[in-house]
Formats: sequence, C-alpha cells, structure tokens
Amino acid sequence: MADTNDSVVVLYRANNLFEAQAILSALEDAGLTARLEGEFLGTALGDIPFGSSTAPRIVVRNDQLAQAQEILKDFLSLPHQSSDGDL
Repeated sequence: MADTNDSVVVLYRANNLFEAQAILSALEDAGLTARLEGEFLGTALGDIPFGSSTAPRIVVRNDQLAQAQEILKDFLSLPHQSSDGDL
C-alpha cells in the first residue's frame, strides 16, 4: 500500500501558465512540495481551446493539501497586475 504522504492531489487548474508559475512559486516559497503538470498541453494541441483538459495543473502532496489550499486562497484574493503591461 502506498504511503499517503507520497500521494499527490491536484490543487488547482490555472487560467494560464503565468498564473500557474506564480502560484507554484508561492507554494515553494512557503516550503511546500508542489509541481506543475500539463504546462505544454495548450501549445502542443494547437487549435484546441484552452480548457480544463489542457489547463496547467498544480499538484501538491496529499499531506500538504490543507496548507496549500490556504496559500492558494491568499494568492487568489490578492489584486494582481494585469497581463497587458499596465503599471
């Protein structure tokens, strides 16, 4: 039987790669083990629309899920700079 500490769960499906990378950085800065999956699916699939099946996913260890959810909640509640270059 696998150790539940080693199992991973999808924390979040990001809207885009930039958001996924920023969330991943926030999780890692907090000392959590996280990884990004599917970051190239949107470009590899060409004309297929970006959606839940092609969205980059952030996965975390099952035993760190509660802490990761709090970090994600805090991250998503912050105002973020727009991607169109406005300062």
